[in-house]
Amino acid sequence: MLAAFVPATAQAKPCAKHRGDARAACLKHRAAQEYPPRPTWTEAMARLTAYEEATLLRIGTCEMGTQRNDVRAWGAHGPRSGAWASLRWGLDLPVYSTAFGIANVNGAYIRERTGGYGFPGRTPAEEVLGAIALAKGPARGFSGWGCF
Repeated sequence: MLAAFVPATAQAKPCAKHRGDARAACLKHRAAQEYPPRPTWTEAMARLTAYEEATLLRIGTCEMGTQRNDVRAWGAHGPRSGAWASLRWGLDLPVYSTAFGIANVNGAYIRERTGGYGFPGRTPAEEVLGAIALAKGPARGFSGWGCF
């Protein structure tokens, strides 16, 4: 079971169609999910430990590099500024994809483990949680990345 606190404002968009008790139930349900559908950036970050966050940022910068021009403003589903915003999100290359340089052969595992996140992720939040799902998988840890 997940023991992370996710502020209600972070989840407002996915639960926006609900009101009153239904909204509270929706927010509670999403907070309990390890890999919620269509995660917001805040939901993704709330599920990471400080170690996981620092390690993924380091891996992303080392494995796939950063972009210098035209940094995307992802809003609710991704970073607006800072080091996370400079990662190369959405990379779909022949062998390694995502901002974290994940081998494409791992895409099916990530989709299965997360309940259908895209590979590469449709949003930076999905890419972050997909990388965490892989790190928590059978290999256990970040040692599969060359830049770890």
